[in-house]
Amino acid sequence: MVFYVVSNILLGVLLVSLASLVNVILHEPGHAIPMLVMTDGKVSIYVGSYGDSNNSLKLSVRRLNIYIKYNPLLWVRGVCKPPQEQLSINRRILYTAAGPLISLALTIICFTALYLYANPGPLRFALALLSCFGFIYSMSSIIPGNTSKYTQDGRQLNNDAMQIVRLFKHKRLADDYREVFEFIHNKQYSEASDLFDSFIEDQYHDLNLLRTAVSTYLCAKRFSKAERLMGVISGKYTLNADDYCNLGYLKEHLHLHVEAMDCYQKSLQLNPKHIYSLNNAGFNLSFAKNNHSEAIFYLNQALAIAPDFANALSSRGYAKIKLGQMEEGLKDVRHSLRIDERNSYGYLALGVYYLEKNDFRRALSSFDHAKQLDNHTYSVYDYIELAKQGIHLA
Repeated sequence: MVFYVVSNILLGVLLVSLASLVNVILHEPGHAIPMLVMTDGKVSIYVGSYGDSNNSLKLSVRRLNIYIKYNPLLWVRGVCKPPQEQLSINRRILYTAAGPLISLALTIICFTALYLYANPGPLRFALALLSCFGFIYSMSSIIPGNTSKYTQDGRQLNNDAMQIVRLFKHKRLADDYREVFEFIHNKQYSEASDLFDSFIEDQYHDLNLLRTAVSTYLCAKRFSKAERLMGVISGKYTLNADDYCNLGYLKEHLHLHVEAMDCYQKSLQLNPKHIYSLNNAGFNLSFAKNNHSEAIFYLNQALAIAPDFANALSSRGYAKIKLGQMEEGLKDVRHSLRIDERNSYGYLALGVYYLEKNDFRRALSSFDHAKQLDNHTYSVYDYIELAKQGIHLA
């Protein structure tokens, strides 16, 4: 009896997983095929994650890479990542809309087949399962809405319909506005900042645009301009969780660590699941205050929401290494670098690992790499000097 129940539960889990896999496998190529036609770079499909290739089966067909997580319980999620190429808004609307259209077509086909095929049995059950999952998947893509899904670098994911809505809004913007959003989309923050310089002072009445400008200036490391705009927002509007997070990040780079932590706490009071504030609070506690145990508390919360958040992983790895949990910390650090090979704090934490092991040459190499990626990386010059001193005394 027990064996019968267990075997049926396992069979049910397998069938549900396969139905999920079929929907994701058909939905994501709906995005990927137009991307491959319209671009020259590599396109990646992730089944079972939102951008993490670890513990995955890799299939490659020319410019298309497909990563399928070994764990079938994760197959309900997926994402398609385009190459880092500049595309027009119309083309981005096209490849974004293609995924939901494929899911909807699958749902209609399965419902039609289910209606026409009346004989009970495994085939009818499979059609019913595909119909149900196809309907759920289609509705989750077609109805605009913000979600709590995050990519491996912590960016919040909106569903396909919401992305299309925002792209159409960008199309209706004036040329300067549209161009600045294109720069931001392509992570060209310096160029976006230069363009903001030309018109943002005339747009102090537009709160959303001000907030976008602040985030862009922070990403471009133009802290004085971000500080000025934060002053405008603070003087005219009520701050939200994002504002307090940005303000904390700004104060962090002005070495006002106590004030920065206060801002993160205010952000988390408004939104306890704000992953950037959780990550930044952990960073503040570990790097600035050497309170590594409490830092891990915040970073664990961020990673519970976004398990592949590379910055949170590198910060937690650093904190663990500082607590003497060397191999656990190294595991986090290496995981963060597999996800984002340009994460300067991953290399900083790796350097600290080697420094603690008295392997000063490897430490120096890691610190130098961190500095090359981002010369604003916290304490990187101090750590470089420590590694050089270690080499000199060895």
